[in-house]
Amino acid sequence: MLARSHPAPGVKLDLRPSDVLGMTVNGAQVVPADACRTYEALFDAETHLPGWVLLLDRTEVALTRAARNGTQVLVAVIHRPRVTGGHRPDMGETAAAIRSQLRRDDTIARVDADTLVVVCNDLEADTDAAQVARRFVAHARVTCDLGIALSGGHDDARSLLDLVVRDAHHEELAV
Repeated sequence: MLARSHPAPGVKLDLRPSDVLGMTVNGAQVVPADACRTYEALFDAETHLPGWVLLLDRTEVALTRAARNGTQVLVAVIHRPRVTGGHRPDMGETAAAIRSQLRRDDTIARVDADTLVVVCNDLEADTDAAQVARRFVAHARVTCDLGIALSGGHDDARSLLDLVVRDAHHEELAV
């Protein structure tokens, strides 16, 4: 597991490039010149949320866990969030509002300027998915294009994420 959306007690959530010095990536020690590139590859510079690489890892972990435990994983894509008047909200504030509605082992990531992805672990029933997604979108007080996918853990992380991102481009949820 590479990263957590919610840190364990005593763990810093908002890593900076200087924090990755001394990390080992693929068996190699990160040197100062590589620290910024490593950070930029793993985290969104504006919000300090995990980016695509860490999202893939966290989704794979969640899917493996769901298959083992007989539960489901919700992947929700919040695309083009807008506040009253159609204005683009501050993505850091939107992410913080959504994060406040998630459990410690769930993940929120930013994959591009207008797209957040949430991975929720251990859902027991299909009906939970829509309620969970509506709750965190409503709490963020945005309207958005929303893509939702559920998996029992037997899907490939990249394929599942690609599917739900495409879905988000075709659906709009006004809360």
